[in-house]
Amino acid sequence: MQMIFHVEDTEEYLHKGKDYKFPEPPDICPHPDCKSRVRLKKHGFYYRYYSDGSRYIKIAIRRYICPVCRKTVSFLPDFCLPHFQYSIDLIVRSVKETISRDTTISSFIAKLREFSPETV
Repeated sequence: MQMIFHVEDTEEYLHKGKDYKFPEPPDICPHPDCKSRVRLKKHGFYYRYYSDGSRYIKIAIRRYICPVCRKTVSFLPDFCLPHFQYSIDLIVRSVKETISRDTTISSFIAKLREFSPETV
């Protein structure tokens, strides 16, 4: 399960990585089959790729675990989309350019391949 949290300064998050001041976890398990009133415990990090069109980097994602049901919760920053490595801004920009006929989907994909050929 992923919970999205607001990040005031994206650059700070990208720079600090694991040292970023992540929000406190909820005092109730967010999993629908648990919902125990318990403090979630820190459960390390995992890494995912993030691209905003000018860089392609790994970012740290904080994980918590419920001590009752043992399921994990990942805290995803709001500048990322679940299951996508590209930023919201990049996706929106590409859709706008395609709809307005400023570019084609194939030319947009070609630009991404130039930037990070192993990902497209």
